[in-house]
Amino acid sequence: MSDYTDVHALVREAIDDLGRSDRLGSVLEKAIRIAELRRDVYNLWWLRLEAIGYRNERARAQWNLEIADQIPAQMRDSLLMGIVRDSQERREYIAFDETTGERKNAVSTWSVAETDALIDEREAHVATPPPPADSPEAYAFWMATRLEATLALTQWKRVRAR
Repeated sequence: MSDYTDVHALVREAIDDLGRSDRLGSVLEKAIRIAELRRDVYNLWWLRLEAIGYRNERARAQWNLEIADQIPAQMRDSLLMGIVRDSQERREYIAFDETTGERKNAVSTWSVAETDALIDEREAHVATPPPPADSPEAYAFWMATRLEATLALTQWKRVRAR
């Protein structure tokens, strides 16, 4: 099978997966493979960073070293800055500070898999039934955390959708 056929088959598969699921992990791996087959260094760099996450400095530094040889030095910094700017725009969300109760703008540094896991966790929390009505403190706590989880869930889904 030629690279051309591989790319088209993977593209069809990735598009089908996007339509069937809201989880991005498997789709991301296919997109990475497509970028590798196309020798698309810019998108490969960006997609790997999405898979690694921006918090994992060690893995990110290792990846940057691996791909550095494939990008001319005079282009490397401007490409990386473009990736970072684009990522910050797509990953911006409104965070809820549990200690102050304030909402503030933030930028997600989690990988795609971590984002999917956070969304799963928040969905499970939102779906948890309320405690018995004879415990007003427990019910008030449940309502407050459910509201926070619902707000966070909405924000994480927005990040994932971008």
